[in-house]
Amino acid sequence: MSEIATSLRSQTAAMANLFNRRVNILKGRKDYCDTLSRLNTQEAVKCASTILGEGEHKAAGVDGSMELDEVLELLIFYVCAAGYSATFKVTQDIVSFNLEDIDKIPGLSVSAAIPLWEEDLPNIVETPQAELDPDLRRSRERIPFALMTMAELEIALQLVRSRMFKIIFLDRPLSGTYPALSRDASALLRRGRSSLIGLETKAGKLRFTDIYLAAGLGPGELWMPPRGGSLTYAAIKAIIGKFDVTMGRLGQILSLSNSELKRLWRRLQDLNSRLDGELFNIEGEKIMLREENLGYWDRIIDASSLVTSRIFKEPRHPLIDYEGRWLSVLDLNTINLFLLYALIHEACENNILLVGIAKDTVATEYTRSVLPFLLASKGFERDAEFAELNSDRAFLTVLSAVNSEVLKPPWRTISYDACFTTLIWNPEGEVKLRSARKVVSREQLFVRSYFQLRSFTSDPSVRSPVFLYDRPFNPKIDKTIMEVEVEERGSKTVLKPFIELDRASMVDNLILYIISLSDNAEVMEAYGHNQLLYLADKYVKEEVEQMKGLLKGVVELELTPLARREKVFTVARRFRDLRAESERMRKRHGRTDRLGESL
Repeated sequence: MSEIATSLRSQTAAMANLFNRRVNILKGRKDYCDTLSRLNTQEAVKCASTILGEGEHKAAGVDGSMELDEVLELLIFYVCAAGYSATFKVTQDIVSFNLEDIDKIPGLSVSAAIPLWEEDLPNIVETPQAELDPDLRRSRERIPFALMTMAELEIALQLVRSRMFKIIFLDRPLSGTYPALSRDASALLRRGRSSLIGLETKAGKLRFTDIYLAAGLGPGELWMPPRGGSLTYAAIKAIIGKFDVTMGRLGQILSLSNSELKRLWRRLQDLNSRLDGELFNIEGEKIMLREENLGYWDRIIDASSLVTSRIFKEPRHPLIDYEGRWLSVLDLNTINLFLLYALIHEACENNILLVGIAKDTVATEYTRSVLPFLLASKGFERDAEFAELNSDRAFLTVLSAVNSEVLKPPWRTISYDACFTTLIWNPEGEVKLRSARKVVSREQLFVRSYFQLRSFTSDPSVRSPVFLYDRPFNPKIDKTIMEVEVEERGSKTVLKPFIELDRASMVDNLILYIISLSDNAEVMEAYGHNQLLYLADKYVKEEVEQMKGLLKGVVELELTPLARREKVFTVARRFRDLRAESERMRKRHGRTDRLGESL
Protein backbone atom coordinates (compact mmCIF):
# COMPACT_ATOMS: atom_id res chain seq x y z
CA MET A 1 0.00 0.00 0.00
CA SER A 2 2.89 2.41 0.80
CA GLU A 3 4.32 1.92 -2.70
CA ILE A 4 0.95 2.79 -4.23
CA ALA A 5 0.71 5.89 -2.03
CA THR A 6 4.21 7.01 -3.05
CA SER A 7 3.41 6.46 -6.72
CA LEU A 8 0.10 8.31 -6.40
CA ARG A 9 1.80 11.28 -4.73
CA SER A 10 4.38 11.46 -7.52
CA GLN A 11 1.73 11.26 -10.22
CA THR A 12 -0.39 13.93 -8.50
CA ALA A 13 2.65 16.24 -8.34
CA ALA A 14 3.14 15.73 -12.08
CA MET A 15 -0.49 16.70 -12.69
CA ALA A 16 -0.05 19.79 -10.50
CA ASN A 17 3.02 20.83 -12.48
CA LEU A 18 1.11 20.32 -15.71
CA PHE A 19 -1.71 22.54 -14.45
CA ASN A 20 0.75 25.24 -13.32
CA ARG A 21 2.36 25.27 -16.76
CA ARG A 22 -1.03 25.68 -18.41
CA VAL A 23 -1.92 28.52 -16.06
CA ASN A 24 1.39 30.32 -16.67
CA ILE A 25 0.80 30.21 -20.43
CA LEU A 26 -2.18 32.53 -19.98
CA LYS A 27 -0.71 35.01 -17.51
CA GLY A 28 -0.29 38.49 -18.94
CA ARG A 29 -1.93 37.58 -22.25
CA LYS A 30 -3.41 40.97 -23.01
CA ASP A 31 -3.91 39.94 -26.66
CA TYR A 32 -6.28 37.18 -25.58
CA CYS A 33 -8.07 39.43 -23.08
CA ASP A 34 -8.54 42.14 -25.71
CA THR A 35 -10.61 39.75 -27.82
CA LEU A 36 -13.28 39.67 -25.08
CA SER A 37 -16.14 42.18 -24.93
CA ARG A 38 -16.87 44.24 -21.83
CA LEU A 39 -20.34 45.39 -20.95
CA ASN A 40 -21.37 48.78 -22.37
CA THR A 41 -24.24 49.72 -20.07
CA GLN A 42 -25.29 52.88 -21.92
CA GLU A 43 -25.58 51.09 -25.25
CA ALA A 44 -27.40 48.19 -23.58
CA VAL A 45 -30.05 50.51 -22.10
CA LYS A 46 -30.48 52.21 -25.46
CA CYS A 47 -30.89 48.83 -27.18
CA ALA A 48 -33.39 47.70 -24.53
CA SER A 49 -35.53 50.77 -25.22
CA THR A 50 -35.48 49.99 -28.94
CA ILE A 51 -36.03 46.21 -28.86
CA LEU A 52 -38.03 45.68 -25.67
CA GLY A 53 -39.65 49.08 -25.33
CA GLU A 54 -39.84 51.32 -22.29
CA GLY A 55 -42.15 50.34 -19.43
CA GLU A 56 -42.70 47.34 -17.19
CA HIS A 57 -42.31 43.88 -18.72
CA LYS A 58 -42.08 40.23 -17.71
CA ALA A 59 -39.23 37.74 -18.05
CA ALA A 60 -39.56 33.97 -17.66
CA GLY A 61 -37.22 31.06 -16.99
CA VAL A 62 -38.09 27.50 -18.07
CA ASP A 63 -36.46 24.29 -16.89
CA GLY A 64 -37.28 20.59 -16.88
CA SER A 65 -36.29 17.44 -15.02
CA MET A 66 -36.62 13.72 -15.65
CA GLU A 67 -36.20 10.44 -13.81
CA LEU A 68 -36.35 6.74 -14.61
CA ASP A 69 -37.59 4.08 -12.20
CA GLU A 70 -38.30 0.34 -12.35
CA VAL A 71 -41.09 -1.68 -10.76
CA LEU A 72 -40.70 -5.40 -11.52
CA GLU A 73 -40.30 -5.44 -15.31
CA LEU A 74 -42.06 -2.10 -15.80
CA LEU A 75 -40.10 1.08 -16.53
CA ILE A 76 -41.63 4.37 -15.38
CA PHE A 77 -40.51 7.65 -16.96
CA TYR A 78 -41.15 10.76 -14.89
CA VAL A 79 -40.97 14.17 -16.57
CA CYS A 80 -41.75 17.67 -15.34
CA ALA A 81 -41.14 21.18 -16.68
CA ALA A 82 -42.16 24.55 -15.26
CA GLY A 83 -41.53 28.26 -15.54
CA TYR A 84 -40.90 31.12 -13.14
CA SER A 85 -41.46 34.79 -13.93
CA ALA A 86 -40.22 38.18 -12.71
CA THR A 87 -40.96 41.74 -13.72
CA PHE A 88 -38.41 44.23 -15.01
CA LYS A 89 -38.51 47.88 -16.02
CA VAL A 90 -36.93 49.60 -18.98
CA THR A 91 -36.42 53.37 -18.83
CA GLN A 92 -34.23 55.77 -20.77
CA ASP A 93 -31.58 55.47 -18.05
CA ILE A 94 -31.63 51.93 -16.71
CA VAL A 95 -33.02 48.39 -16.84
CA SER A 96 -33.96 46.98 -13.42
CA PHE A 97 -35.20 43.51 -12.36
CA ASN A 98 -37.45 42.79 -9.40
CA LEU A 99 -35.92 39.53 -8.20
CA GLU A 100 -37.60 39.70 -4.79
CA ASP A 101 -41.01 38.95 -6.25
CA ILE A 102 -40.48 35.87 -8.44
CA ASP A 103 -43.45 33.55 -8.90
CA LYS A 104 -44.09 30.21 -10.52
CA ILE A 105 -46.13 30.80 -13.67
CA PRO A 106 -49.60 29.40 -12.93
CA GLY A 107 -51.14 26.83 -15.27
CA LEU A 108 -48.03 26.34 -17.39
CA SER A 109 -46.19 23.47 -15.67
CA VAL A 110 -46.45 20.14 -17.48
CA SER A 111 -45.66 16.69 -16.13
CA ALA A 112 -46.09 13.08 -17.11
CA ALA A 113 -45.49 9.62 -15.66
CA ILE A 114 -45.34 7.03 -18.42
CA PRO A 115 -45.06 3.25 -17.86
CA LEU A 116 -43.43 0.93 -20.36
CA TRP A 117 -42.56 -2.77 -20.39
CA GLU A 118 -38.83 -3.22 -20.89
CA GLU A 119 -39.57 -5.74 -23.64
CA ASP A 120 -41.29 -2.95 -25.62
CA LEU A 121 -38.22 -0.68 -25.67
CA PRO A 122 -37.22 -1.76 -29.21
CA ASN A 123 -40.56 -0.39 -30.44
CA ILE A 124 -39.57 3.07 -29.24
CA VAL A 125 -35.78 3.22 -29.46
CA GLU A 126 -35.13 2.53 -33.13
CA THR A 127 -31.55 3.70 -33.66
CA PRO A 128 -28.25 2.05 -34.51
CA GLN A 129 -27.11 2.80 -30.93
CA ALA A 130 -29.92 0.61 -29.63
CA GLU A 131 -28.79 -2.24 -31.87
CA LEU A 132 -25.30 -2.01 -30.34
CA ASP A 133 -26.71 -2.15 -26.82
CA PRO A 134 -28.42 -5.56 -26.45
CA ASP A 135 -30.28 -4.80 -23.20
CA LEU A 136 -31.02 -1.17 -24.21
CA ARG A 137 -30.12 0.05 -20.71
CA ARG A 138 -28.36 3.18 -21.99
CA SER A 139 -30.66 3.76 -24.93
CA ARG A 140 -33.78 3.78 -22.77
CA GLU A 141 -32.66 7.05 -21.16
CA ARG A 142 -33.27 8.75 -24.50
CA ILE A 143 -37.02 8.38 -23.93
CA PRO A 144 -37.39 10.58 -20.83
CA PHE A 145 -34.85 13.01 -22.28
CA ALA A 146 -36.97 13.42 -25.42
CA LEU A 147 -40.09 13.89 -23.29
CA MET A 148 -38.35 16.45 -21.05
CA THR A 149 -37.16 18.39 -24.11
CA MET A 150 -40.71 18.37 -25.44
CA ALA A 151 -42.07 19.66 -22.12
CA GLU A 152 -39.59 22.56 -22.00
CA LEU A 153 -40.12 23.57 -25.63
CA GLU A 154 -43.90 23.35 -25.29
CA ILE A 155 -43.92 25.65 -22.25
CA ALA A 156 -41.55 28.13 -23.91
CA LEU A 157 -43.74 28.17 -27.02
CA GLN A 158 -46.84 28.85 -24.94
CA LEU A 159 -45.03 31.74 -23.24
CA VAL A 160 -44.05 33.21 -26.61
CA ARG A 161 -47.59 32.88 -27.94
CA SER A 162 -49.04 34.57 -24.85
CA ARG A 163 -47.02 37.71 -25.78
CA MET A 164 -46.89 38.54 -22.07
CA PHE A 165 -43.12 37.97 -21.79
CA LYS A 166 -40.34 39.97 -23.41
CA ILE A 167 -37.47 37.71 -22.30
CA ILE A 168 -37.49 33.91 -22.02
CA PHE A 169 -34.56 31.99 -20.54
CA LEU A 170 -34.16 28.27 -21.19
CA ASP A 171 -31.92 26.05 -19.09
CA ARG A 172 -30.50 24.42 -22.19
CA PRO A 173 -28.44 25.62 -25.16
CA LEU A 174 -30.60 25.98 -28.26
CA SER A 175 -27.62 25.34 -30.52
CA GLY A 176 -26.79 22.21 -28.53
CA THR A 177 -30.38 20.93 -28.63
CA TYR A 178 -30.80 21.36 -32.39
CA PRO A 179 -28.15 18.90 -33.71
CA ALA A 180 -29.55 15.89 -31.82
CA LEU A 181 -33.10 16.68 -32.92
CA SER A 182 -32.01 17.21 -36.51
CA ARG A 183 -30.09 13.90 -36.53
CA ASP A 184 -33.14 11.99 -35.29
CA ALA A 185 -35.39 13.71 -37.84
CA SER A 186 -32.91 12.79 -40.60
CA ALA A 187 -32.89 9.18 -39.35
CA LEU A 188 -36.68 9.16 -39.51
CA LEU A 189 -36.62 10.46 -43.09
CA ARG A 190 -34.09 7.80 -44.09
CA ARG A 191 -36.28 5.15 -42.47
CA GLY A 192 -39.15 6.32 -44.67
CA ARG A 193 -41.99 5.83 -42.21
CA SER A 194 -43.43 7.44 -39.11
CA SER A 195 -46.31 6.90 -36.71
CA LEU A 196 -47.07 10.60 -37.15
CA ILE A 197 -48.30 10.04 -40.70
CA GLY A 198 -52.05 10.16 -40.97
CA LEU A 199 -52.67 12.40 -37.98
CA GLU A 200 -55.86 14.32 -38.71
CA THR A 201 -55.13 18.05 -38.50
CA LYS A 202 -57.25 21.11 -39.22
CA ALA A 203 -55.46 21.45 -42.57
CA GLY A 204 -55.84 17.78 -43.54
CA LYS A 205 -54.00 14.55 -42.81
CA LEU A 206 -50.29 14.79 -42.10
CA ARG A 207 -48.18 13.32 -44.90
CA PHE A 208 -44.59 12.12 -45.04
CA THR A 209 -43.94 14.93 -47.54
CA ASP A 210 -44.98 17.47 -44.88
CA ILE A 211 -42.48 15.96 -42.44
CA TYR A 212 -39.75 16.06 -45.07
CA LEU A 213 -40.35 19.73 -45.87
CA ALA A 214 -40.63 20.84 -42.24
CA ALA A 215 -37.53 18.92 -41.10
CA GLY A 216 -35.29 21.13 -43.25
CA LEU A 217 -37.25 24.30 -43.96
CA GLY A 218 -39.06 24.81 -40.67
CA PRO A 219 -41.70 27.50 -41.24
CA GLY A 220 -39.95 28.42 -44.51
CA GLU A 221 -38.06 31.58 -43.56
CA LEU A 222 -34.78 30.08 -42.33
CA TRP A 223 -31.57 30.64 -44.27
CA MET A 224 -30.69 27.55 -46.26
CA PRO A 225 -27.06 27.38 -47.49
CA PRO A 226 -26.87 26.09 -51.08
CA ARG A 227 -24.22 23.44 -50.39
CA GLY A 228 -23.82 19.85 -49.30
CA GLY A 229 -26.84 18.17 -47.76
CA SER A 230 -28.66 21.52 -47.55
CA LEU A 231 -28.61 22.09 -51.31
CA THR A 232 -31.80 20.11 -51.93
CA TYR A 233 -33.68 22.14 -49.34
CA ALA A 234 -32.20 25.36 -50.75
CA ALA A 235 -33.59 24.36 -54.15
CA ILE A 236 -37.02 23.56 -52.69
CA LYS A 237 -37.06 26.92 -50.92
CA ALA A 238 -36.20 28.67 -54.20
CA ILE A 239 -38.99 26.79 -55.97
CA ILE A 240 -41.47 27.68 -53.21
CA GLY A 241 -40.48 31.34 -53.56
CA LYS A 242 -41.12 31.30 -57.31
CA PHE A 243 -43.72 28.48 -57.24
CA ASP A 244 -42.31 27.19 -60.53
CA VAL A 245 -38.91 27.57 -62.23
CA THR A 246 -36.96 26.13 -65.11
CA MET A 247 -33.82 24.10 -64.64
CA GLY A 248 -31.66 26.94 -65.92
CA ARG A 249 -33.32 29.53 -63.70
CA LEU A 250 -32.80 27.32 -60.65
CA GLY A 251 -29.09 27.13 -61.44
CA GLN A 252 -28.92 30.93 -61.61
CA ILE A 253 -30.71 31.39 -58.27
CA LEU A 254 -28.38 28.95 -56.51
CA SER A 255 -25.20 29.98 -58.45
CA LEU A 256 -24.49 26.42 -59.62
CA SER A 257 -22.23 25.18 -62.39
CA ASN A 258 -23.72 23.02 -65.15
CA SER A 259 -22.43 19.80 -63.56
CA GLU A 260 -23.71 20.80 -60.12
CA LEU A 261 -27.10 21.71 -61.60
CA LYS A 262 -27.42 18.38 -63.39
CA ARG A 263 -26.66 16.47 -60.15
CA LEU A 264 -29.19 18.59 -58.30
CA TRP A 265 -31.84 18.00 -60.96
CA ARG A 266 -31.40 14.23 -60.70
CA ARG A 267 -31.58 14.51 -56.92
CA LEU A 268 -34.87 16.43 -57.09
CA GLN A 269 -36.36 13.88 -59.48
CA ASP A 270 -35.28 10.99 -57.22
CA LEU A 271 -36.70 12.76 -54.19
CA ASN A 272 -40.03 13.33 -55.90
CA SER A 273 -40.15 9.67 -56.83
CA ARG A 274 -39.46 8.58 -53.23
CA LEU A 275 -42.29 10.85 -52.07
CA ASP A 276 -44.68 9.22 -54.58
CA GLY A 277 -44.82 12.36 -56.73
CA GLU A 278 -46.36 14.43 -53.91
CA LEU A 279 -43.71 17.17 -53.95
CA PHE A 280 -43.38 18.45 -57.53
CA ASN A 281 -44.96 18.46 -60.94
CA ILE A 282 -42.04 18.08 -63.37
CA GLU A 283 -42.53 18.74 -67.08
CA GLY A 284 -39.34 18.56 -69.10
CA GLU A 285 -37.00 21.19 -67.66
CA LYS A 286 -39.75 22.92 -65.70
CA ILE A 287 -40.41 22.09 -62.07
CA MET A 288 -43.41 23.25 -60.07
CA LEU A 289 -44.30 22.78 -56.41
CA ARG A 290 -47.61 21.01 -55.92
CA GLU A 291 -50.07 23.49 -54.44
CA GLU A 292 -51.10 21.32 -51.47
CA ASN A 293 -47.52 21.54 -50.14
CA LEU A 294 -47.94 25.24 -49.37
CA GLY A 295 -49.91 24.24 -46.25
CA TYR A 296 -47.26 21.86 -44.89
CA TRP A 297 -46.36 24.04 -41.88
CA ASP A 298 -50.00 24.43 -40.77
CA ARG A 299 -50.36 20.64 -40.73
CA ILE A 300 -47.04 20.23 -38.91
CA ILE A 301 -47.89 22.73 -36.17
CA ASP A 302 -51.33 21.23 -35.60
CA ALA A 303 -49.91 17.69 -35.52
CA SER A 304 -47.26 18.80 -33.01
CA SER A 305 -49.99 20.22 -30.77
CA LEU A 306 -51.91 16.94 -31.00
CA VAL A 307 -48.87 14.94 -29.91
CA THR A 308 -47.94 17.21 -26.99
CA SER A 309 -51.57 17.24 -25.84
CA ARG A 310 -51.69 13.43 -25.97
CA ILE A 311 -48.53 13.11 -23.89
CA PHE A 312 -49.17 15.73 -21.21
CA LYS A 313 -52.95 16.04 -21.02
CA GLU A 314 -54.70 12.79 -21.98
CA PRO A 315 -55.06 9.78 -19.63
CA ARG A 316 -54.49 7.09 -22.28
CA HIS A 317 -50.97 5.81 -22.92
CA PRO A 318 -49.24 8.60 -24.90
CA LEU A 319 -46.80 6.40 -26.83
CA ILE A 320 -49.46 4.15 -28.42
CA ASP A 321 -52.08 5.51 -30.82
CA TYR A 322 -55.59 4.17 -31.41
CA GLU A 323 -54.26 1.86 -34.14
CA GLY A 324 -51.66 0.29 -31.83
CA ARG A 325 -48.69 2.11 -33.41
CA TRP A 326 -45.83 3.15 -31.16
CA LEU A 327 -44.42 6.68 -31.13
CA SER A 328 -40.66 6.13 -31.33
CA VAL A 329 -37.90 8.39 -30.03
CA LEU A 330 -37.38 9.45 -33.64
CA ASP A 331 -41.02 10.54 -33.82
CA LEU A 332 -40.77 12.40 -30.51
CA ASN A 333 -37.58 14.24 -31.43
CA THR A 334 -38.91 15.10 -34.87
CA ILE A 335 -41.84 16.78 -33.11
CA ASN A 336 -39.30 18.48 -30.83
CA LEU A 337 -37.48 19.80 -33.89
CA PHE A 338 -40.73 21.32 -35.16
CA LEU A 339 -41.41 22.87 -31.74
CA LEU A 340 -37.92 24.37 -31.73
CA TYR A 341 -38.40 25.82 -35.23
CA ALA A 342 -41.75 27.29 -34.18
CA LEU A 343 -40.21 28.75 -31.01
CA ILE A 344 -37.40 30.44 -32.95
CA HIS A 345 -39.74 31.79 -35.62
CA GLU A 346 -42.40 33.17 -33.29
CA ALA A 347 -39.88 34.68 -30.84
CA CYS A 348 -38.18 36.59 -33.65
CA GLU A 349 -41.50 37.68 -35.14
CA ASN A 350 -42.67 39.11 -31.79
CA ASN A 351 -39.35 40.74 -30.77
CA ILE A 352 -38.94 38.39 -27.80
CA LEU A 353 -35.43 37.69 -26.54
CA LEU A 354 -35.02 33.92 -26.38
CA VAL A 355 -31.84 32.98 -24.51
CA GLY A 356 -30.57 29.48 -23.79
CA ILE A 357 -27.98 29.03 -21.04
CA ALA A 358 -25.61 26.07 -20.65
CA LYS A 359 -23.85 25.54 -17.33
CA ASP A 360 -21.72 22.41 -17.75
CA THR A 361 -20.81 22.58 -21.40
CA VAL A 362 -17.74 20.67 -22.60
CA ALA A 363 -17.61 22.51 -25.92
CA THR A 364 -14.25 23.34 -27.51
CA GLU A 365 -15.10 25.44 -30.56
CA TYR A 366 -13.96 28.76 -29.08
CA THR A 367 -10.37 27.58 -28.57
CA ARG A 368 -10.49 25.28 -31.60
CA SER A 369 -11.77 27.66 -34.29
CA VAL A 370 -13.25 30.99 -33.12
CA LEU A 371 -10.27 32.47 -31.27
CA PRO A 372 -7.66 31.44 -33.88
CA PHE A 373 -9.90 32.94 -36.59
CA LEU A 374 -10.30 36.12 -34.54
CA LEU A 375 -6.56 36.44 -33.85
CA ALA A 376 -5.72 35.85 -37.52
CA SER A 377 -8.16 38.58 -38.58
CA LYS A 378 -6.22 40.98 -36.31
CA GLY A 379 -2.82 39.87 -37.61
CA PHE A 380 -1.87 37.60 -34.67
CA GLU A 381 -1.23 33.88 -34.42
CA ARG A 382 -2.22 31.39 -31.78
CA ASP A 383 0.69 30.00 -29.75
CA ALA A 384 1.57 26.34 -30.18
CA GLU A 385 1.28 25.86 -26.39
CA PHE A 386 -2.26 27.18 -26.56
CA ALA A 387 -3.43 23.70 -27.59
CA GLU A 388 -2.83 22.44 -24.03
CA LEU A 389 -6.09 24.08 -22.92
CA ASN A 390 -8.70 22.95 -25.41
CA SER A 391 -11.72 23.15 -23.10
CA ASP A 392 -13.43 26.50 -23.65
CA ARG A 393 -14.65 26.84 -20.06
CA ALA A 394 -11.26 25.87 -18.63
CA PHE A 395 -9.41 28.25 -20.96
CA LEU A 396 -11.69 31.22 -20.25
CA THR A 397 -11.89 30.52 -16.51
CA VAL A 398 -8.10 30.43 -16.16
CA LEU A 399 -7.59 33.40 -18.49
CA SER A 400 -10.00 35.49 -16.43
CA ALA A 401 -8.57 34.47 -13.05
CA VAL A 402 -4.88 35.06 -13.86
CA ASN A 403 -5.58 38.38 -15.61
CA SER A 404 -8.03 39.75 -13.07
CA GLU A 405 -6.55 43.27 -13.11
CA VAL A 406 -7.24 43.85 -16.81
CA LEU A 407 -10.31 41.64 -17.25
CA LYS A 408 -13.14 42.72 -14.99
CA PRO A 409 -16.58 41.08 -15.20
CA PRO A 410 -19.14 41.16 -16.58
CA TRP A 411 -17.54 40.20 -19.86
CA ARG A 412 -18.34 37.92 -22.77
CA THR A 413 -16.59 36.49 -25.77
CA ILE A 414 -17.46 37.85 -29.16
CA SER A 415 -20.73 36.39 -30.40
CA TYR A 416 -20.29 33.90 -33.21
CA ASP A 417 -22.30 31.62 -35.46
CA ALA A 418 -22.98 28.13 -34.12
CA CYS A 419 -21.57 26.65 -37.34
CA PHE A 420 -18.11 27.27 -35.80
CA THR A 421 -18.84 24.31 -33.52
CA THR A 422 -18.19 22.07 -36.53
CA LEU A 423 -15.02 23.85 -37.70
CA ILE A 424 -11.36 23.52 -36.74
CA TRP A 425 -8.41 25.87 -37.33
CA ASN A 426 -5.92 24.49 -39.85
CA PRO A 427 -2.83 26.78 -39.77
CA GLU A 428 -0.82 24.61 -42.15
CA GLY A 429 -3.52 24.34 -44.80
CA GLU A 430 -4.25 26.53 -47.79
CA VAL A 431 -7.71 27.07 -46.31
CA LYS A 432 -7.36 27.94 -42.63
CA LEU A 433 -10.74 26.59 -41.50
CA ARG A 434 -11.89 23.07 -42.25
CA SER A 435 -14.76 20.89 -41.15
CA ALA A 436 -14.02 18.98 -37.94
CA ARG A 437 -16.03 15.95 -39.10
CA LYS A 438 -16.44 16.20 -42.87
CA VAL A 439 -19.60 18.36 -42.81
CA VAL A 440 -20.10 21.93 -41.59
CA SER A 441 -23.45 22.61 -39.93
CA ARG A 442 -25.91 25.22 -41.17
CA GLU A 443 -25.01 28.83 -40.54
CA GLN A 444 -27.36 31.70 -39.65
CA LEU A 445 -29.36 29.57 -37.24
CA PHE A 446 -27.92 30.21 -33.76
CA VAL A 447 -25.48 32.68 -32.18
CA ARG A 448 -23.28 31.67 -29.21
CA SER A 449 -21.14 33.43 -26.60
CA TYR A 450 -19.43 32.63 -23.29
CA PHE A 451 -19.83 34.97 -20.34
CA GLN A 452 -18.77 35.61 -16.75
CA LEU A 453 -20.73 37.92 -14.46
CA ARG A 454 -19.08 38.45 -11.08
CA SER A 455 -15.92 38.48 -8.99
CA PHE A 456 -15.52 38.45 -5.22
CA THR A 457 -15.00 41.86 -3.65
CA SER A 458 -12.41 40.53 -1.21
CA ASP A 459 -10.41 38.73 -3.94
CA PRO A 460 -11.16 39.82 -7.55
CA SER A 461 -9.35 36.79 -8.95
CA VAL A 462 -12.04 34.51 -7.43
CA ARG A 463 -14.94 34.64 -9.83
CA SER A 464 -18.29 33.16 -10.75
CA PRO A 465 -18.26 30.27 -13.24
CA VAL A 466 -17.98 30.79 -16.97
CA PHE A 467 -21.23 29.84 -18.70
CA LEU A 468 -22.42 29.81 -22.29
CA TYR A 469 -25.53 31.45 -23.70
CA ASP A 470 -26.98 31.24 -27.16
CA ARG A 471 -29.90 32.77 -29.03
CA PRO A 472 -31.60 32.42 -32.40
CA PHE A 473 -30.03 34.24 -35.31
CA ASN A 474 -32.35 37.10 -36.27
CA PRO A 475 -31.94 38.37 -39.86
CA LYS A 476 -33.74 41.61 -38.95
CA ILE A 477 -31.03 42.47 -36.42
CA ASP A 478 -27.90 40.42 -37.15
CA LYS A 479 -26.30 42.12 -40.15
CA THR A 480 -22.64 41.24 -39.56
CA ILE A 481 -22.42 38.43 -42.11
CA MET A 482 -19.03 37.40 -43.50
CA GLU A 483 -18.02 35.22 -46.40
CA VAL A 484 -15.58 32.66 -45.04
CA GLU A 485 -13.82 30.08 -47.19
CA VAL A 486 -13.59 26.66 -45.54
CA GLU A 487 -12.72 23.10 -46.51
CA GLU A 488 -15.65 20.69 -46.45
CA ARG A 489 -15.57 17.11 -47.70
CA GLY A 490 -12.09 17.73 -49.11
CA SER A 491 -13.07 20.70 -51.29
CA LYS A 492 -13.41 24.45 -50.83
CA THR A 493 -16.74 26.06 -50.09
CA VAL A 494 -17.93 29.45 -48.88
CA LEU A 495 -19.90 29.95 -45.67
CA LYS A 496 -21.91 33.04 -44.76
CA PRO A 497 -21.83 32.98 -40.95
CA PHE A 498 -22.57 35.69 -38.42
CA ILE A 499 -19.56 36.77 -36.38
CA GLU A 500 -18.99 39.87 -34.29
CA LEU A 501 -15.66 41.37 -35.32
CA ASP A 502 -15.23 45.11 -35.91
CA ARG A 503 -18.90 45.93 -35.40
CA ALA A 504 -20.25 45.32 -31.89
CA SER A 505 -23.48 43.33 -31.56
CA MET A 506 -25.92 45.50 -29.64
CA VAL A 507 -28.21 42.52 -29.01
CA ASP A 508 -25.46 40.47 -27.38
CA ASN A 509 -24.36 43.47 -25.33
CA LEU A 510 -27.97 43.79 -24.16
CA ILE A 511 -28.15 40.07 -23.29
CA LEU A 512 -24.98 40.35 -21.19
CA TYR A 513 -26.52 43.33 -19.39
CA ILE A 514 -29.80 41.47 -18.75
CA ILE A 515 -28.02 38.33 -17.55
CA SER A 516 -25.86 40.42 -15.21
CA LEU A 517 -29.02 41.87 -13.64
CA SER A 518 -30.84 38.58 -13.14
CA ASP A 519 -28.54 36.43 -11.00
CA ASN A 520 -28.59 36.22 -7.20
CA ALA A 521 -25.31 37.06 -5.51
CA GLU A 522 -26.65 35.91 -2.13
CA VAL A 523 -27.23 32.30 -3.22
CA MET A 524 -24.11 30.35 -4.16
CA GLU A 525 -25.91 28.10 -6.68
CA ALA A 526 -27.30 31.16 -8.49
CA TYR A 527 -24.11 33.27 -8.21
CA GLY A 528 -23.28 34.39 -11.73
CA HIS A 529 -26.09 32.25 -13.17
CA ASN A 530 -29.81 33.12 -13.37
CA GLN A 531 -32.29 33.33 -10.52
CA LEU A 532 -35.32 32.38 -12.61
CA LEU A 533 -33.67 29.21 -13.90
CA TYR A 534 -32.32 28.40 -10.44
CA LEU A 535 -35.83 28.46 -8.92
CA ALA A 536 -37.36 26.55 -11.86
CA ASP A 537 -34.66 23.89 -11.50
CA LYS A 538 -35.36 23.47 -7.77
CA TYR A 539 -39.10 23.17 -8.38
CA VAL A 540 -39.01 20.56 -11.16
CA LYS A 541 -36.47 18.38 -9.34
CA GLU A 542 -38.61 18.38 -6.22
CA GLU A 543 -41.75 17.72 -8.26
CA VAL A 544 -40.18 14.69 -9.95
CA GLU A 545 -39.04 13.31 -6.58
CA GLN A 546 -42.57 13.66 -5.22
CA MET A 547 -43.99 11.98 -8.31
CA LYS A 548 -41.63 9.03 -7.81
CA GLY A 549 -42.61 8.68 -4.17
CA LEU A 550 -46.35 8.90 -4.78
CA LEU A 551 -46.84 7.20 -8.12
CA LYS A 552 -44.56 4.20 -7.70
CA GLY A 553 -47.01 2.87 -5.12
CA VAL A 554 -49.84 3.18 -7.63
CA VAL A 555 -47.95 1.00 -10.11
CA GLU A 556 -47.03 -1.58 -7.44
CA LEU A 557 -50.66 -1.77 -6.35
CA GLU A 558 -51.64 -2.61 -9.92
CA LEU A 559 -48.80 -5.03 -10.71
CA THR A 560 -48.37 -7.01 -7.47
CA PRO A 561 -51.59 -9.04 -7.87
CA LEU A 562 -50.63 -9.75 -11.47
CA ALA A 563 -47.16 -10.93 -10.42
CA ARG A 564 -48.59 -13.27 -7.80
CA ARG A 565 -51.24 -14.63 -10.13
CA GLU A 566 -49.09 -15.20 -13.23
CA LYS A 567 -45.74 -16.04 -11.53
CA VAL A 568 -43.74 -15.01 -14.59
CA PHE A 569 -41.71 -12.01 -13.47
CA THR A 570 -38.76 -14.04 -12.18
CA VAL A 571 -38.57 -15.62 -15.61
CA ALA A 572 -38.62 -12.35 -17.52
CA ARG A 573 -36.28 -10.35 -15.26
CA ARG A 574 -32.54 -10.30 -15.83
CA PHE A 575 -30.50 -12.52 -13.54
CA ARG A 576 -28.14 -9.71 -12.54
CA ASP A 577 -31.13 -7.60 -11.41
CA LEU A 578 -32.52 -10.46 -9.31
CA ARG A 579 -29.09 -11.05 -7.75
CA ALA A 580 -28.60 -7.35 -6.98
CA GLU A 581 -32.04 -7.18 -5.35
CA SER A 582 -31.31 -10.28 -3.27
CA GLU A 583 -27.98 -8.81 -2.12
CA ARG A 584 -29.67 -5.56 -1.09
CA MET A 585 -32.26 -7.49 0.93
CA ARG A 586 -29.55 -9.62 2.57
CA LYS A 587 -27.56 -6.54 3.61
CA ARG A 588 -30.70 -4.87 4.92
CA HIS A 589 -31.59 -7.93 7.03
CA GLY A 590 -27.96 -8.20 8.20
CA ARG A 591 -27.99 -4.62 9.48
CA THR A 592 -31.35 -5.26 11.20
CA ASP A 593 -30.02 -8.42 12.91
CA ARG A 594 -26.86 -6.61 14.13
CA LEU A 595 -28.97 -3.78 15.47
CA GLY A 596 -31.20 -6.26 17.32
CA GLU A 597 -28.18 -7.98 18.89
CA SER A 598 -26.74 -4.66 20.07
CA LEU A 599 -30.04 -3.79 21.72
